[in-house]
Amino acid sequence: MTQDHKAYLNKLLATKDIAAIPIEEALQRTALLVDLSSQLDCPEGTELALRWCDSIQGDFLTPGQRSLLEFYRANAWDDARKRKYDAENYAWAWEQPELRSQLLSLRRAAQAEGLAELQPIERAQIFTNLGNQLNSAGRLVEAGEYWTRAINEHPKFAMALANRGYAWYNYARAHYDSGHQSVFLYRAHQTLSAALAREADWGSAPDGARDFFVDLRARIAKMIDVKRLATDLKLDGYGLGRSRKERDYRRWALDHILFLNPLNDLGNNDIASTDALSLPSYRTPLDDGPTLIAFFNQMKQEFASARWLLFEGIADDAPHFLDRDTKLPDTLDDPGYSLSIEKTKLAFRSAYSLLDKVAFFLNDYLKLGIPLPAVSFRSLWFEKRGSATLRPVFTTAKNWPLRGLYWLAKDFVEEDFQASTEPDASDLASIRNHLEHRYLKVHDRDPIYSSSLPPVYDDRLALSVERHELEAKALRILKLARAALIHLCLAMHREEQIRAKDDKGFTVPMTLPAWKPRPKF
Repeated sequence: MTQDHKAYLNKLLATKDIAAIPIEEALQRTALLVDLSSQLDCPEGTELALRWCDSIQGDFLTPGQRSLLEFYRANAWDDARKRKYDAENYAWAWEQPELRSQLLSLRRAAQAEGLAELQPIERAQIFTNLGNQLNSAGRLVEAGEYWTRAINEHPKFAMALANRGYAWYNYARAHYDSGHQSVFLYRAHQTLSAALAREADWGSAPDGARDFFVDLRARIAKMIDVKRLATDLKLDGYGLGRSRKERDYRRWALDHILFLNPLNDLGNNDIASTDALSLPSYRTPLDDGPTLIAFFNQMKQEFASARWLLFEGIADDAPHFLDRDTKLPDTLDDPGYSLSIEKTKLAFRSAYSLLDKVAFFLNDYLKLGIPLPAVSFRSLWFEKRGSATLRPVFTTAKNWPLRGLYWLAKDFVEEDFQASTEPDASDLASIRNHLEHRYLKVHDRDPIYSSSLPPVYDDRLALSVERHELEAKALRILKLARAALIHLCLAMHREEQIRAKDDKGFTVPMTLPAWKPRPKF
């Protein structure tokens, strides 16, 4: 940093009233203050930048300006977070208020209306940082979606490519399947090579970032035979089924990253078109039997069935013969009554229920001792129902995937997280509640015009939702359930590694044959 940079930082610090400056200039000054405060290690500047963000936010901002403001606010929170924690606490603290604020700001920045007014590089930066911070929280499964979106906006954006490679490297380290580990490491090496290529755009990357990723790629090259994998690794060409419908279904599931297979997080290659996920090896009393395996089998089957129901609910747009003779009066507000809509509802309900079942599993596996009627995905983490105090078993756990599950639960526990999500992830709990206990009304009409149509009448008992909105939300809850199941397996593997260090006894392997589908008796 030059003396000119320090002088300009001092000039910014002397600004009296940021709200009195025209908004475009105010945004530029805020961005500069955040960057210079970070580069020159000036906490006073970071705190001032956060106050500026509070001062200039308001209804007068355009959606694009609001997205940029939230992006700058998130960067300021990131700088504050890195200063607050030493290396150990920074990595493992389960509650990080600065990370929470950063994620909220990035989610607000990533709202579609604001993104539409930004340049591709700005959208790529927002998506990259959102992926990075989800990954920092432990939500490694969901982070990949945002790096992919960043790369789609700017294919040569080095920070998106490089951070995705680093995440895949850590995914491999968290995994327990050696075959999958090799594929993750190879793909990490590929995307790091793309980031380090001459034509890659490093933009305003932090000092030392490129050198870190050069070293990481070299480290991976020592762990795998890159040349052999480049020749021998086959990701496609396995076939997706015999019938046209099965092939369409498997392609749809691959494209939406819906297979219970970590390899699907690497892309939509044929190799990932099976639900290969299974529990890791674990220790259990000899007289307990494969109880946890049986429970996980059931969750897998419920997930796969929900996925199929959603596919049929979306794909089957023609009325079923069942629908023809139901004899329903038309309430004149484009109501949607069909077997395909009910399949979508069932998929939503089944996927949502898996979250509480993951909690039920963890309550037993971690021996939390929560009374069974009180176990839920929302309350599992806290000492008392309705409390904000985490159980000590979690706060002391150096278990990255388990912490990711906790941060995933925030989407259902904390109102701010719910309010800042993208439209397809909003109101999930409310929809589930109305599906299970009240009255959800689905309107089946053209998505282009539905938002501008006034209601024919006030259906005071119903929560109304458009069919395309319900389908998008069912897809989102299915993705969240998938992430939860993968996190469960990775967290269990990490816990077994920790337990093995203190294991003074011995283990007896138990091999179970593969279950095969059979006709009903």
